[in-house]
Amino acid sequence: MALEWVLVFNQPGPHLSQQRKMLRRSIGPQRVGSHDEKIEQNATRLMLELKTFEGNPNPLIIRSVSVVELEEGCC
Repeated sequence: MALEWVLVFNQPGPHLSQQRKMLRRSIGPQRVGSHDEKIEQNATRLMLELKTFEGNPNPLIIRSVSVVELEEGCC
C-alpha cells in the first residue's frame, strides 16, 4: 500500500528526513504565499463549474486540486 510515504508511519532516520524536506519545499511557511493566487484561481474556476454540474463532483474537485499541485511543480 506504499505506506513508506506516509509520514506518521515512518521511524526517524534518513527516509523521514528526506520526506520532511520535500514537504517543507512544497508547502512550508516560505512557500505558502506562492500558492495563494493559484488556489484562488482554481477555487473560482471550480465554483463556476460546480454551479452547472450535475452528478458526482469528485472528479472535478480532484482535478482542481491536482492542477494546483502540477502548476506549482509539487513533488
